[in-house]
Amino acid sequence: MPNPPFGVEWKKIEREVRKEAEERGFDGRFGTGLPRVSDGSRLFLLHQVSKMRPTKVGYEIPFNRHFYVFKPQRPLAAIDADLKVVTDKIRAMLEELSQ
Repeated sequence: MPNPPFGVEWKKIEREVRKEAEERGFDGRFGTGLPRVSDGSRLFLLHQVSKMRPTKVGYEIPFNRHFYVFKPQRPLAAIDADLKVVTDKIRAMLEELSQ
């Protein structure tokens, strides 16, 4: 979404905007109400929000596709060897503490 024009009045298009707001009501771009004429940035944001499409619910977004990198599993022998190394280190540390 682009940056809104801060400090800009919308007096030049006031007639058209008010007419659209009256005709379309809550279903139009300005259904939440019109800002002050001096607040062009809010009018701009209301216009931009009207262009937004509805988003998906969080559980419908496939996070795995975007954030998960598949790594193939290691063989069980490699995992078992790593566990044996760690277990031996723990045993050695416990023996040092008991001496």
